[in-house]
Amino acid sequence: MTTLAAECLSGFEPIGLEELVERAELLTRVDRKYVVSLHEAHAVLADLPEITRVLEIDGRRSFGYRSAYLDTPNLASYLSAGRSHRLRWKVRTRAYLDELGSTTSTWLEVKTRAGRGQTVKQRIAHPDAQTVSAASAARSAYGVSGLNSAGRDFVADIIGARHADVLRPVLATGYQRSTFFLPASASRVTVDVDLGWSSLRTAQDLERPGLAIVETKTGSTPSVVDRILWTRGHRPLRISKYGVGMAGLDSSLLASSGTASSTATSACAEPPDPPLPAAPPEPRRSNPMNDTFQSPPPTSRRTSWRHRTAALSTIAVLMLASACGGAGAADSPTQRASRHTAGSATSRPPR
Repeated sequence: MTTLAAECLSGFEPIGLEELVERAELLTRVDRKYVVSLHEAHAVLADLPEITRVLEIDGRRSFGYRSAYLDTPNLASYLSAGRSHRLRWKVRTRAYLDELGSTTSTWLEVKTRAGRGQTVKQRIAHPDAQTVSAASAARSAYGVSGLNSAGRDFVADIIGARHADVLRPVLATGYQRSTFFLPASASRVTVDVDLGWSSLRTAQDLERPGLAIVETKTGSTPSVVDRILWTRGHRPLRISKYGVGMAGLDSSLLASSGTASSTATSACAEPPDPPLPAAPPEPRRSNPMNDTFQSPPPTSRRTSWRHRTAALSTIAVLMLASACGGAGAADSPTQRASRHTAGSATSRPPR
């Protein structure tokens, strides 16, 4: 199992879950994601301000997560995100694991988009979607669902019954997460390692232990971690673990989603860092986040941003997804079991 080095986590003062939620719950927020090598993640943590604090529960600073994503038979959630639809959504159950990989609690979460690029997350306690589906405890006219009746009603109130009635589990993810609190901006940063995906549609697995996903969760203002990453040459990528896992385990989805080009079919290698193309000397651009990427002359500001995010998403899939023939890299038995094992919900999770 890949984890952040203990010395990287031990240098920070701890913060408890209750205080973290009180000071930086941020259920409505701006998320920025960066894909870096594990070595680079350690370097970024070394540059954090001394006042940074790390989430600690029962002496632990790294926590196992397992998520089961639900989608419609025609993959409405996956495709709407890939095509940047304004009313896109994501539904998942998230299980929080103890040191032995057993489930401590599970939640049903629905993420939607608000104005100004903000993410809104709503959630309730709910069994693991894989458990519900396997036990056939919830069925609709369209077959086995991953939701019980309370979960179905909760989701329907947010995204509509038309989608909620046909949701089914399609992808499981697993990773280890450490969460940091930045007092100056009252924001959070998560670092996910030991990344793995399992397709519930094709029974294939994908593992990327040498990479990390750093995600900042802020208000409208970028955090000090964003600025550290920008200084080190990294740019936020418009990706999700769900989208990358689906595309990496089924290469036919790449072209249909619009999230990456067909060049991702050559992505068998695992490069250490995002391949940042050299920017031409002209034209001059004032936005530092766009300095590294060049696109054809845009017809509008919106078109320009879409060109750039498409390039960024391609880089993310090239790094994270082994799309050669739709097959993923083999998982370790421990990681595969952690994504397929469900337990009981007994305590409140780290967020």
